[in-house]
Amino acid sequence: MNKQNFSEDLQKLSLDSDNVETFVGEFENTIESLLNTHAPMQENTLICRAPKPWFNETMSLKRLMRKSERLWRDSIKLYKFVKDLTGSKAENPMPAVENENELPDKFADFFMNKIKTIRDSLRDFDDYKPLFKDVPLFTSFKNLSEDEVKTIINKLAM
Repeated sequence: MNKQNFSEDLQKLSLDSDNVETFVGEFENTIESLLNTHAPMQENTLICRAPKPWFNETMSLKRLMRKSERLWRDSIKLYKFVKDLTGSKAENPMPAVENENELPDKFADFFMNKIKTIRDSLRDFDDYKPLFKDVPLFTSFKNLSEDEVKTIINKLAM
């Protein structure tokens, strides 16, 4: 369809009638004539094919699964690209240990040594009087996953 010619023909459109019904009828006929001239109706043939017995719901689900896997792989590529771009490290942030109970002990020792170092440095002051509090002993621990520990550490960093 040539839009320019159609636009020109619409601008040439002139309808003269005092009666609303006559005006609407003329308008409909004129528009229908213009549309038939510039964009004639075309007939499309729809081909109905016999159902394919091998293409069932399972095949549709497999197709959907492959599409989802492609999207997932693309998202992994995107995350890898962003990680490389920002310089994030892929290594485990937790220290390497042989025994799962060794890491909490290392953390406890680190902080106990830190407290001792601070207290020792404060002993040089004349007005220093250490406050001793009765601190309960922790005798049992709940095993945490690596993700739970990361979450706790990230919350502390904020």
